Amino acid sequence: MNVQTQEIYSEVYSILNLLGESYIKKLPVSLFNMIKEEKRQDYNPKYDSKINLEQQNMKRETLSMIALFHLNYWCNSDEEKNELYRQIDLCDGFILQGGLYSANYEIEMAKKIIELDKPLIGICAGFNNILRAIGTDVIEDKTKSHDIYDKEYRHEISIIKGTKLFDLVKKEKYNVNSIHSMIAPKGNVEKYARISAISYDNLVESFELDNKKFVMGIKWHPELMLEDEFSDKLFKKFISKC
Repeated sequence: MNVQTQEIYSEVYSILNLLGESYIKKLPVSLFNMIKEEKRQDYNPKYDSKINLEQQNMKRETLSMIALFHLNYWCNSDEEKNELYRQIDLCDGFILQGGLYSANYEIEMAKKIIELDKPLIGICAGFNNILRAIGTDVIEDKTKSHDIYDKEYRHEISIIKGTKLFDLVKKEKYNVNSIHSMIAPKGNVEKYARISAISYDNLVESFELDNKKFVMGIKWHPELMLEDEFSDKLFKKFISKC
């Protein structure tokens, strides 16, 4: 994990502790523990509870993550949701993260981002939530063929010519690190999006929306393959669209 990401986790951790136990308890335990473990240990920013977060010295990604937590776990009313939608409108682009869980607010958030035509990447669970947002769904992969939690694990995908993904990598075959237990049936995805990559066992690995600036769902984890040229190109293209 790079230093900038560790610093973002440190800032988020400091804000969570500032907000207090009542907020922390509403987060999944595994999520809070991940932030605590992955944060930069020698970077411990301090914030003032009397000053608006937007006016304090922190990264934009930190604010976005806190907004996501609010939307997913802390919202109690439509008024709060509408305020967060207003905040979404102020952001340039979004990455919906992977994970072992999804929240209904993530689906609503994806709908709003797509409606506003903001650049969007959905990774793993984010892939699932974009599909749910556009009208289809995912199902359990009973074969568990990609449910392999190994940092070194890679498998081959086929990238389809004529897609934005192919334009990025210029290759028809590539090795990626998909780690998931849910799959999207091809017939379901094809009704709502363009499939851009499939796995060796014919599962959808990536899709994109033709009528949007940049909306892409990917099943693998490029954030864990930052040394890889493909991942670098993917994130740079996303940033260029923001």
